[in-house]
Amino acid sequence: MQDHPKGVSIPAPLLTSFRIFRHCLVPVQGIETPLPPEVGGGGPPIPQRIAWHLCASERGSSSGNGSFRDRRREVVALRCRHHNQGDVARRLHASSRTKTIAMAVGTIAMEVWKDVEERPMAAAALLLVLGLAMTASYAVASHFVGSTMRRRKLKDIPKAPGGLPILGHGITLLRQTPWDLFAKWVLEISPIIRFNIFGEQFVVVAEPKFLKSIWQSNIRAYTKDMTFTYKPFLPLLGTGLVTSEGELWRKQRLLVSTVFRIDILEEIVGMAKRAVDRFSLQLEKVRNTKETVDLEEMFRRLALQVIGEALMGLTPQECDDVFPELYLPIMEEANKRVLRPWRMYIPSWTHVEFSRNVTALDKYIVGLVRKRRHLRKQEVEQCGKTAATRKFDILDRVLDHLGEEWSLDVEKQLTYELKTFVLAGHETSSAMLTWALYQLAYDPDKLQKVREEARAVGLSSAPATEDGVSEEELAFIDNAVRVEGGLDYTLCVLKETLRRYSVVPAVTRLCTMDTDLCGYKIPKGTHIICLLQATHHLEQFWPNPMEFKPERFQEALADPFSFVPFIQGPRNCLGQHLALREASIVLAQLAARFNFTPAQKDEVRPHPWIVPVGPANGMPVFVT
Repeated sequence: MQDHPKGVSIPAPLLTSFRIFRHCLVPVQGIETPLPPEVGGGGPPIPQRIAWHLCASERGSSSGNGSFRDRRREVVALRCRHHNQGDVARRLHASSRTKTIAMAVGTIAMEVWKDVEERPMAAAALLLVLGLAMTASYAVASHFVGSTMRRRKLKDIPKAPGGLPILGHGITLLRQTPWDLFAKWVLEISPIIRFNIFGEQFVVVAEPKFLKSIWQSNIRAYTKDMTFTYKPFLPLLGTGLVTSEGELWRKQRLLVSTVFRIDILEEIVGMAKRAVDRFSLQLEKVRNTKETVDLEEMFRRLALQVIGEALMGLTPQECDDVFPELYLPIMEEANKRVLRPWRMYIPSWTHVEFSRNVTALDKYIVGLVRKRRHLRKQEVEQCGKTAATRKFDILDRVLDHLGEEWSLDVEKQLTYELKTFVLAGHETSSAMLTWALYQLAYDPDKLQKVREEARAVGLSSAPATEDGVSEEELAFIDNAVRVEGGLDYTLCVLKETLRRYSVVPAVTRLCTMDTDLCGYKIPKGTHIICLLQATHHLEQFWPNPMEFKPERFQEALADPFSFVPFIQGPRNCLGQHLALREASIVLAQLAARFNFTPAQKDEVRPHPWIVPVGPANGMPVFVT
């Protein structure tokens, strides 16, 4: 009998296993053959009756050569030819269940071997399936073994209530807003708590001391969690500043920090003023009517116009034509994939649309970059310098920094950075402005303070005009806001909005080495959830945390890590000052010109799963 058919290559370990099964577990009458050399063969032939002996001993039969005890000794002797095989043989006879399983495995193996000899192609396919199954089994086993080891190391951290075997807390988290449940755990049960989903171990923290250790003092022990919250956004973020690590991150951070210098902050005042004036013209059309306008949607478009102009010099019309059609659908689907990760893998029309939008957005941005490089080359040839007759934007600054360093890889990386700027530059701003105006609509005293500040810096209550704002007016507003520190209370309103609503409720990290977190052992591979929502509601730092009180920020913070909407440490948000400056201009100008009355009589509730967190059903308002 040949070991394998001609034309079919079988791996040596698998072939050896089949030969062992063939020699040791299959009764063949009157035939005795030696064991293969790789398992200690070459000696006297081994009778092909071992399996029969096992069956007889399983049935308790006394038939065969000698008594049951003699047959058992024969089997053990045959299997103990080399050291350590004695333990294997004794374990084989330890229980009837083990022996039954061994017989079943032997039978299956011989059936497979027959297929190998009789139907080589079908057998090859079967062997492939078996190999994949064994690989998957090994991966699953390794996952749960690793998870068990991590769980034992995390035993000193209190466990969250509930949870099911294998599934863990997955079902619990699908039934309600995850960050609300996390906040309940850390505020009511323990400041540090753990849970698991399908064996993955998560630790939730909120106190400033934990955040400082993760983001600053022990930052090398953690990395961005690409397997969890960031993965659905990778088609947008790629290897941009938010997701990059190590040397690439340091290089990109240096590049971006040079871009967000003081001069871009000077220009953002004019961009925000022009955008809010365009916004005001639209609001005038529904003023004193029964028609409502969705503030959340309008703020999203306004923020996209500002960041589009600041980044790439786009006109408002270009921003309105491109971003709502391509960018916003990508963001909506990515947010859904955070809590429903199977959407990334199940083929569907939504999946096709998502990929199509990502490709179209990449193509559009690459086209802008190439067009700008060509324009800059022409400007140098004609005028001796770039942007001689146009405004200098962030893309120009990046291209200046790159110089002659250019390749397809550089172009791809720049595309990721621009998409990252768009993501970071509008989502938080639009959600922050929506909630801030919602709060001011119900508090006339705070609204009046914002209006007084607006008038003081030159943001008039007069209606906007098609002619826009003059350069003299912009210069006065910029000096009053940026140099003299105007709109201080308005900034406090925005910061209190970020604290009260925590539009980014959590950020995640992955522990990359066994480490210590303020006295708790954290094993490698543990997911860390930094729950900003709970940090901003800690009673010891924020008395009556659900009360909207901008005056809190007129005093110094008790702990810099108690207010972290843009996180802290080396990886804090570089665009935070730009976002707050833009939002303060927009909020003050709208407060000076309009009154807003929410159309919903009931309290407006936050969206249960979209981040940044906006209203669940938009923010329809009447304008007067």
